[in-house]
Amino acid sequence: MRWYYILPISLLATPLQAAPPTLDAFSADASARLEQALPGREVRRDTVDPLKLVVLKKGKESEFTIYFDRIWRYCQQASEEDCTAARADFIAKTLAPRDKPTARSLRYVLRGKDYVSAIAEMGRKKRGEKLAYARPIGGDLFKVLVADSKDSVSMIGSAALKELGLSEDDAWLIAEPQTRSLLPKVPDAAAVAKQWTGFQGPQYMGSMLGLTEDWAWLAEKAGPNLFVTAATDQLVIVGLSPPGPDFDKLVKAVQEDCNAAERCISPHVYRFRDGKWVVADQGA
Repeated sequence: MRWYYILPISLLATPLQAAPPTLDAFSADASARLEQALPGREVRRDTVDPLKLVVLKKGKESEFTIYFDRIWRYCQQASEEDCTAARADFIAKTLAPRDKPTARSLRYVLRGKDYVSAIAEMGRKKRGEKLAYARPIGGDLFKVLVADSKDSVSMIGSAALKELGLSEDDAWLIAEPQTRSLLPKVPDAAAVAKQWTGFQGPQYMGSMLGLTEDWAWLAEKAGPNLFVTAATDQLVIVGLSPPGPDFDKLVKAVQEDCNAAERCISPHVYRFRDGKWVVADQGA
């Protein structure tokens, strides 16, 4: 697996020309695309939440719900072409058969508080089922347990762990080293002092922030001006920047990157303090 190390100035997104569809048009199009992808299945739009589409039960095929909130948010600033592509890709990946989770497929991804809260709420609506396991690592960031497959990842909940015969602690003990094996090493103090560095790669790049022991070591060596960003799963930026105008520009650029991303992890810049991440653009 190859990793790319690049200066962040070339990575900051240029805002796209927005051409947002109306909510009703977006929901209707998503519903039509689902029915096209699932011949013979009826799709019902929720009357309260148009971004919640329910594929109704048919014969032995059970009912299931798909939420389009993330794609809708992306489409508010994306071009019509990019919005259409994202919607089609999301539906294809959502409906694609998933590999059955195994111990060897266990990983973790980085996610924000809003994501974790939404999954917890979905679980409560399903009679208290645990749909995902998450561990806080500071600020608004969490490590979330998943199973890897060819084109996507799947959350690991209580039902999956029961099938695997694993406890939550067992699953984390397996997932953490398997995720680490996919990641580049956290840079040393000399490297971050020289220049800002971008780590760009597949969907687990944000998981670098879960290597908290490594970051604790670097923060001690590099000093209080160390910062890290993880706007998406594919890109982490690391460097040194004291509070001031340049840092304020960085904060703004990361927020713009987040707004332009199809799946944003976090719009914040972080520093490492007392063994955990803190949001640097909130005075840390």
